[in-house]
Amino acid sequence: MFQEPKNFIKSKNIIKIGKRRGIQRYLCKTCNKKFQHKRRPVRLQEKIFNEYIFHRQTLIQLSEKYKRSIPWIRQQINEFDVGEKVHNSRVINLACDATFYGKKKDNLGYTIKSVVLDGKRGIDKPFNNICHFH
Repeated sequence: MFQEPKNFIKSKNIIKIGKRRGIQRYLCKTCNKKFQHKRRPVRLQEKIFNEYIFHRQTLIQLSEKYKRSIPWIRQQINEFDVGEKVHNSRVINLACDATFYGKKKDNLGYTIKSVVLDGKRGIDKPFNNICHFH
């Protein structure tokens, strides 16, 4: 929508007019046009992170898409601040299709209402009162 004019750096008639969604906006006093920088590093980091994690893109695929090196893509993924996971206590229905349960037993406040298992032997040990038909 708003683009940076080609003579942006050279012009002395450009003034800052605030920020919009964290991006600095400018006004050209000569032509009265408003614009902003195209670069959005935090948003790009988030996009690369989401594509890598949730859309299962490889580093090679991402480097080709963004025309950057693999180390640069890796750095963007590592520098992205994911934030801390917040667990809300609630009742859940648990579907398990796994071959291994670790010994980590954190109490996150979830109440298990029902469990669907894949039939792996010994997987029922963590759960009490399991009905094999309901």
